[in-house]
Order: sequence, then structure tokens, then C-alpha cells
Amino acid sequence: MVRFTRPHRTRLTAAGAFAALSIALAPGAALAQGLSIGVPRPPAAAAPRPPATAAEAEPSRPLSPQPPTVSSAAIPAFSLTQTGSGYTAENLRFAIGPAIYVVPRAEIRGTSLSKDELASLLDPKSAVPIAERVRRLAASEITAAEIRAEVSVPAGRQLAVYRDIRVAQIGSGRIASVTAQGGTFDNDAKEGNSRGGFTRLEVADIDAGLAASLFEAPASGSPPTELGKVYGSFSVEGITSDGPNTARARIARLAGRDFKAKPTPDGWIATASRLAGPTDLNTAPPEVRGRVIGGMLDLLEAFEIGSLEATGIEFEEAQSKDSGGRIARMSYGSSPRGGGEFRVEGLEASGAGGRFRLASFSMGGISLGSTLAAARELAGARAEDMSAADMRRLVPFIGAIRFSGIAAETRPDGAKPDDRPMRFSIGSVELLGDKPVENIPSDLRFGIRNVSTPIAPDARDDTAKQLAELGYDRLDASLTADLGWNEPGQEIVIREISAQGAGMGRVIIRGLVGNVSRDIFNPDGALASVALVGAAAKSLDVTVENGGLFERILAREARRQSRGPDDLRREWGMAAAVAIPILLGGSPQSKILAQAVARFVAKPGRLSIQARSKDRGGLGFTDYATASDPLALLEQVEITATAE
Repeated sequence: MVRFTRPHRTRLTAAGAFAALSIALAPGAALAQGLSIGVPRPPAAAAPRPPATAAEAEPSRPLSPQPPTVSSAAIPAFSLTQTGSGYTAENLRFAIGPAIYVVPRAEIRGTSLSKDELASLLDPKSAVPIAERVRRLAASEITAAEIRAEVSVPAGRQLAVYRDIRVAQIGSGRIASVTAQGGTFDNDAKEGNSRGGFTRLEVADIDAGLAASLFEAPASGSPPTELGKVYGSFSVEGITSDGPNTARARIARLAGRDFKAKPTPDGWIATASRLAGPTDLNTAPPEVRGRVIGGMLDLLEAFEIGSLEATGIEFEEAQSKDSGGRIARMSYGSSPRGGGEFRVEGLEASGAGGRFRLASFSMGGISLGSTLAAARELAGARAEDMSAADMRRLVPFIGAIRFSGIAAETRPDGAKPDDRPMRFSIGSVELLGDKPVENIPSDLRFGIRNVSTPIAPDARDDTAKQLAELGYDRLDASLTADLGWNEPGQEIVIREISAQGAGMGRVIIRGLVGNVSRDIFNPDGALASVALVGAAAKSLDVTVENGGLFERILAREARRQSRGPDDLRREWGMAAAVAIPILLGGSPQSKILAQAVARFVAKPGRLSIQARSKDRGGLGFTDYATASDPLALLEQVEITATAE
């Protein structure tokens, strides 16, 4: 398990801030922007997808004729009529932040407000601020056949149309739920136009007053320090999109929980305007970089999402039915222990270049707290003016990265139809980091399991040729590295460095390196190098486990020399018993090692070698560099070896 020294909230990008908030205020418009930018363009060919249901296919039909924009439509007069069950309002029009909403007709029921009070809140010409109007509105239910929403931002214009809307239990600035039985969206962005729709929308536990107040500067002049919950949950179903570059996407369901936010010092709209400017911030003047990055950080710190999940994702290139893929599930969630986790499950993609599958991918313990603080401090600096320590502080800390179930089949450019494709698979990959020092994990574990690829009998690669000669038709290998820094002892503990292959064997290394100070993590390369040179090896354990490789090598050499395997085995054993002492100076320890190796050759099983420095401080690099005879250093090491 990964432990985190300081819990931090994890937040999204600045562009994502408006998309996330718009999901609560104008979900269709947000989907238009998100799908047009976020859907990956598929490779050149893919597996066919199942046919769409009628409900899913309907929203993705071209919207013809092009619907007029909200801002360009004529503005008819507002009216409010009392009915037996409440009131009927016609031609409602209001703005919340960057979104303009038009409601041709709405039915309002169960309100305690008088007609005049209700009119003062709903009339588009009302002078009452929108946040105050939202807080004063009270009704048990508001229904509308259609709501049109337009959001105009620097990235483009998004128009959404919601149908069969029901708003329940409105009062004191809060809304129990909002539902829409389908809708369409149209996004006109620089990247290209995208259009589509959804079959159902539901948002629950909404603080509409807080949502409306986010876009303007706080009346008190200073924003609240704590985030408030804008909504408890939302879901959108049956999403389809025809995006730019002929890309198509479908999402069965998009859902999230616990969206929290607070106003920025000058309001979200004014803060977003500070992001306008040159895209190459490294060449921009310091005051421009400071303004843009400062605005982005204000937005990043102004919201967080408890969880976000998309399921049943499919994407394809419209001009090529064989190009695209699918993702079973993508999710993000904050962790009670601090940090957050991003996951992808069931990814499949294919094209002319091949196919790729991924069972799961996750990043956990994502911590941006120190990164955001460093970015605010260095907002006006250029990359070439920042030190190595500054650059390191800007790197987010990620506690865990995991992959599982990777399988790929690739064909290089220019490959002939009858050429054998390259195939490989990986069972799992794991990278865990903990106890950061100078933003570098001082406790680290890396593991990669079952890296597998077939070996062709006519392989051209030298390594593959040798494996084929040994009789292997598949390579299946695993690697592990597990080590950590022990600060009280000033030591690096090598818990395990190992490599193994199916039908081959395993090598395991363990050890202890002393005199390793905190400077080993120093961003200054010179100081880190000095600390590394001062390190001293205290112990080293090596274990070799035969799993069949030795017998294959022996059999191959016997065939080459036209000799019997047992005869060759005896020769190698005798050679090890004689040669090792000669090479190592003939010390008693070299003879112990030679006998163990000879026994292993005679009957390969497990060979264990332990080396301990006689000096408690260890044997350092300087000892080796200044020794007149490196073999004399063996007198400072105690060696034991056994063969089983």
C-alpha cells in the first residue's frame, strides 16, 4: 500500500473547471465542449462496434435546419399568467455566468410567492441580481417542454437544447432535483464543429444560489476560504457526438458526485478573462505569464470533484468503420487518505497499424498541493530562468501507477499482408512511490510481470535467435525492484532486485548501502553526485535459482561439440573449481565460492552467495578507486556461498 505524508485535494485543469461547473448549470453545453475536445481521434482501422439502439442513435442525427443561436433570436415579451394549479410563465430569459438560458414556456406549481413577487424574479428585465433571484424563488415544481442554453467562451460557442425538464422542490436557493428527458447540443469551436445529444439528464441536491454566485466577485470583497457543495450528484445517459475530424463518440453514462466550488477573488468570469493571451507562455513577458498562470491557479483552487465516471465509451472515425475502439469505464475519485485516483478499464483500440488492449490502468495518490503552491510562486518565471529545484517542485507527486492485461499486435509501415505481425503482452506493471524527499520518492517499488512475446523459429534478432536455438518458442519474463532510504541509518536498503523467466530461472539481489545522506536527493546535481560517491556497500546477497535455462544451454553446447551432456557438465564443474580461485587470487573465500559454483554446475538448483564488509562502515567507491590491487579488497570482505 502507498502512504501519503500530506493529504491534498486533487483538482482538474482550468479548462475543466468551466466544463465541470457547466455540467451542473448547462450539462448539454458542457458535453458539447468536452466531447469535441476530449474524444481521441481513433487510429486508421478498428473492430466493428455493435449497432446503436434507436434511443442512442436519434440524438446523433444531423440537426437540420441549423437551430438559431439564443443570442441572435428575437426576444419576445415576457408574460406571467395565473392558472388553477399555479402560474404559466412565457418567454423567460436569464444569464448565469457565461450561459444564457431561454425558456419559451414554463409551468410553476406549489409556490407561496404572489404574482408580483414571482414576476420580479422571472422577468428578464428585473434589476434583482440573479443570485438573489435564485435564492428567493420558491416552488414545489417547475416544468418546461424545452430550455435552450448558449455558452460563449474563447474556445467557441456551445448551444444546448433540453427537453421535458422537471425541477423539483425549489427554495432558499436550493433545488432537490433537475431532470431532462433528452436533448441535443451543438458546439462551434476552433477545433471544428461537433453535434450530438443525450437521452436523459439528472442532477440532485443543487445549491443554485452558490452556483449563481460563483461567476461574480464576492459582495464582501473577499472570497470564502472553504469550498461549498454545488451539487450532490449528476448523471447523463445515452450521449452521442459527431466531432471534428470525422470522429464519433458514444458514452452510455456519465456521472459524478460532490462537486464543490467557491468564488475566486474577482469571480470566475473575470478570472477566466485573465487566461486570454499568447499560448506560448515561455516567450511571453513575465507580467503576462504571471497573469495567465495566476488566473489558472485561482480556478484550479476554486473547485474539486468528489468522483467522476464514464461507462460504455465508444469512438470511431466516421470515414472508416474499422478504425476506433471502446473503453468500458473511466473514473476519477478522491481518496479519504488524501490524493485522488484516476482509472481506465477495458480499453480496446485498433487500426491499420494494429490492435491494442488494456484491462486496467490507474494512477493513485495524485497530489497537487505542493505543485500549485510552487506554480503560484514561480508564475512569472521562464523555464530557462528556473533552477533544477524549482522545476522539481512543479512536478506533481503520484503515489502509484498500475497497468494490467496489456496485449498488442502491431504491423510496421510498409508491411506485406502475409508478414507476421509483432505480438506482445504484459501481465501487469506497478510503480509505487512513498515518503517523498525533495519531491522524489525515497521508498520505491517497480514490478513488471509476464512480459511475453512469441519467438519465431526464423527470428532475425540476435537475442531471439539464441532463444530459438535453446528451444524456446515464447519469452515470458518478469522484473522487480524494491528499495528504500532509511534516514536514521543513512542507508539505502535493497529489499529486492530480481529477474526471472518462465522455463529459465530467477536471479535475486538484496543488499545494504551505507553512508547515504539526504543530499542524494538534492536537486543540485553536484551535491547529489558527491553524496553518491561517498556511499559504501555494507552487504550483498545474490541468489540464482535454476528453472531450466542451464540444462538448455548445456544441451545446445553438447550438440555443437558432439559430446554427451554429462561429460560436458563434469568439465564445466572442474573448470569452475579451478578457475575461480585463480581469478580471485586464491584466497580461502575464493575457494569457498568456487566449490559452491562447482556444486551448482554439477547439479543446478539454488546457488546463494553472501558478501559482508568487515568494516562496519562498508566498502566505498573511494576504497576501490585508490586500491593498488583491486583483488586485495577481497581481504576486506567476508564471503559465504552454498549450493542446494
